[in-house]
Amino acid sequence: MRAGFTLLELVIVLAIIATAAAIAVPRWAGAHQARRVETAAVRVASDIASAKELARASSAPVLVEFVDGSASYRIRASAPGGGGSFATSLALPPYEAWIASPKFGAETHLTFGALGAPESAGTVHVRTPTLLCILSVDASGACSTAGPTKVARGRPTEEK
Repeated sequence: MRAGFTLLELVIVLAIIATAAAIAVPRWAGAHQARRVETAAVRVASDIASAKELARASSAPVLVEFVDGSASYRIRASAPGGGGSFATSLALPPYEAWIASPKFGAETHLTFGALGAPESAGTVHVRTPTLLCILSVDASGACSTAGPTKVARGRPTEEK
């Protein structure tokens, strides 16, 4: 007699592996998406803090432009002698997210004055198809994040 596995034993082991994979894969995918939206929110919060410091350092207004449904946003500095401008895209890995519902007073953009204080407090949402992080900017310009929170599945109808 030879030592080895029977076909029945192999089938049972494969069934156990398939069951474990069926349980683990959806959980891993959810955790991966949560990490993406959290990373994107931290990036936006970091850029908002950088815009605040740029306004303070240059003693000139800095505008953070958000477009609802867009995967990118722009920071424009109007420092004397020529300001700078840069855009950030959340469309590609590691983020794969987009901006939703920017609201700062009556505007969709955030403006920091020459002393680094925002013209108005507000919020901006960072989304993936099923998750949402909310960034809040208070009257001092401090940015905080909340989430991720599950939301109805969806994508913006048009990338701008």
